[in-house]
Formats: sequence, structure tokens, C-alpha cells
Amino acid sequence: MKITDIKLEPCIMRKEDPTWRFALGASPITEGLIVSIETDEEITGYGYASATAHMGASMEGLTGTLRATYPAC
Repeated sequence: MKITDIKLEPCIMRKEDPTWRFALGASPITEGLIVSIETDEEITGYGYASATAHMGASMEGLTGTLRATYPAC
């Protein structure tokens, strides 16, 4: 089995409780990427990569790192 394609789709989800907070702050949304990986056997897997800026992962940094690590995306 070989990976034939990797897709990154931006995703912004509203939190059920917009006041829920980490020690460093609160945000009413969560940003990230839905990652889909396709194979030559027509199997597709899905995952989610979170971009939490106050924990060091911006959306731009996350996207850039994934594209640099996996050029197929």
C-alpha cells in the first residue's frame, strides 16, 4: 500500500462552551486542519491537526510544517 495523496482542509469549529479556557486564555473557536490521506488501494484515512497559537502552533506554522514534511499535500 502506498500513499497517493494528502489533502489539508482548514477547519474552524465553534466551541460548545465559548467560555471554556486553558490556563493561558479562552477562545470561542478552535482552528485546525482536517487531514485526509488516500492510498493506491482506494483507502482514505482522516485526522485532525490542531492549531493552538497560545501553545505554539499557528495555522500558518502548522500548514507549513505539514507541507514541508509531506510535499504531497
